[in-house]
Amino acid sequence: MEKRIKIELKETRQYVQFWNGLMKLTDREVDVLTALMDGNEELGTTENRRHACATLGISKEVMNTYIKRLKDKKAINYEKGHYKLAGILQGGKTVEILLWRTS
Repeated sequence: MEKRIKIELKETRQYVQFWNGLMKLTDREVDVLTALMDGNEELGTTENRRHACATLGISKEVMNTYIKRLKDKKAINYEKGHYKLAGILQGGKTVEILLWRTS
């Protein structure tokens, strides 16, 4: 038997929170990741970080600490000179879950 569940998540924060059970981010780490994802610039660039700092009211030093924590928890990766979201966080804000039971 197979069942599909489709979940529409309207906000970036909701999307991050949905997957957070796998990453174990704190509420503030979720805030930081959401602010980085909502920026119009490429993830982790100087402009992206500035926008996130302004949104959250934190310094660049505090942001750098959060970036390190997000890397340590595998929410973001640093590859070839660029930050990228973890594979599970890439894509849209729709999650489709497939459940099945074997006999």
